[in-house]
Amino acid sequence: MGRATRLKPVQDISHKKELEAVKSLVKTKAKHQKKVSELGEVKNYQQEYLSRFQQMEGRSISAVQLQGHHAFLGNLANVVEQQELQVSESTLEVQASERHWGLMRMGKDVVNKVAERYQQQEQKAAFRKEQKNLDELASRQAKLGFLI
Repeated sequence: MGRATRLKPVQDISHKKELEAVKSLVKTKAKHQKKVSELGEVKNYQQEYLSRFQQMEGRSISAVQLQGHHAFLGNLANVVEQQELQVSESTLEVQASERHWGLMRMGKDVVNKVAERYQQQEQKAAFRKEQKNLDELASRQAKLGFLI
């Protein structure tokens, strides 16, 4: 069993680890996209509410209603801020997942390169051995031909 053959289980493991990292990256990116989308929805709702509130300014409104609207707008601003924080954290998770996948891919590539190099060395050695055998056979035949 050659060195390239012995490396096959290591190649399989490194390939499996890379696939797991890719799957994790895809999930992380999907979660991130969901958070970005939720942030957009909250911001749109905030803008719509603010627009409706501004349209009401010409009408008479009680101090209690005005205070309620301002409190609600403050709460919306807090929700937007929290969503922005979650998007920032999610961005960091995506970046970490991308780095992890890159490392797993690089590890797989290194193992594959080593296995390829071993395989080439084994092929060269087999070729040299075959060439040596042919040379010896030709030499024996030449000696026998001279002796007869």
